[in-house]
Amino acid sequence: MEMDIHYYEDFYFSLIKFQYRFYRGMSNYQGKIIFKDIGFPQEIILGADLMPVIVESMIGMLPPTTIHERGLDRANSLFYDTGGCSFHRLALSAVNNNLIPLPNTFVGLNACQEVVNDFFVMSNQHKIPFYAIDLPYERSNNAAFFVAKQYEETYVKLCEISGIEPDLIKLSEVIDLSNKAANYFRKANNIRKKYPGLIYGGQMLKFVNLVMLFGTEGALQVAQEYYETCNKYAQCNEKKIAPKCKILWCNMGISYDDKLYEYIEKELGAMITIEEFNILPEIELTTENPFLGLAERTLNTPFICDVQLRANNIIKLVLDYDVDGVVFFSHMNCRLFNSRFNIIKKHLNRRDIPIIELNGDCLDSRSYNRAQLLTRLEAFVEMISK
Repeated sequence: MEMDIHYYEDFYFSLIKFQYRFYRGMSNYQGKIIFKDIGFPQEIILGADLMPVIVESMIGMLPPTTIHERGLDRANSLFYDTGGCSFHRLALSAVNNNLIPLPNTFVGLNACQEVVNDFFVMSNQHKIPFYAIDLPYERSNNAAFFVAKQYEETYVKLCEISGIEPDLIKLSEVIDLSNKAANYFRKANNIRKKYPGLIYGGQMLKFVNLVMLFGTEGALQVAQEYYETCNKYAQCNEKKIAPKCKILWCNMGISYDDKLYEYIEKELGAMITIEEFNILPEIELTTENPFLGLAERTLNTPFICDVQLRANNIIKLVLDYDVDGVVFFSHMNCRLFNSRFNIIKKHLNRRDIPIIELNGDCLDSRSYNRAQLLTRLEAFVEMISK
């Protein structure tokens, strides 16, 4: 099926182009490539004059043949079994198959134990350093200082890899770019809150990849374009859709059937009003104490940390964006997110907020049953539209 270009805004294609250019530049960063997970602050890596490569968005660098059944089977034939996350299975097996250059270091948070395990195995196999950040279970007053100290120590180690002296001036420049991009992003989201229906939300499910590159000039340009587009539509009250109902989308979505989101929004009339992953903590990073600010941001990012914080954040988004229901996409074998669904559901049920869990794999289409998924979703949309 062909892509409906009228569904997508120009800033969406700007994101795709920026990602392509960014990762294509890996050849210019030989000896300076750092593999990271979704949670570790990319600003620390950029501030050390190194290149962050995010495992969860690395899929854009892989040849299409790798993502299909043969590539997945090949990944499973190594040590990445089908019980693991497909993001990690594909990305890390691509390294073993020389499709992607070996990194110089692995860094990650212990929030996702699977990425910690995979990075540990790879670091031992290839004799590459791995730095794991320990997030405290108890959110005490000292938690942010505990994480900030680890961030600062990791930054010093990354500077050694880069061959530069720790330079807070360089890091401050990165922090400034990140703050500017985040401010544009928040302003755009606030416009969407006030004027629902300005843009289709399905395209925004890929924008977590942009957020993970805040601190670069390219990410700032795309974030600014996102804001300017929303502002332009709001000024002339131009809406793409008169929704039958409004939904909040939690987690990522599938990458192999973009027409699904077009069907949800254009045919079912269920507008994706806002996406949980695109909501940023209201924390302005400071150049005076950048590591503490980054630590506080990490500890206040709901989908990374405490499930109670995440449940409260989802309820707040439901109220702020006046949505009718929540769609929670459970990526197959994601222990970090899927294990928390029932707890989140209980919190939402207490507030009479409808929620549906859709099961699937973001990358592996072999388990995908479009008809079954749509049948459940259509029934949910019908229920919340009454």
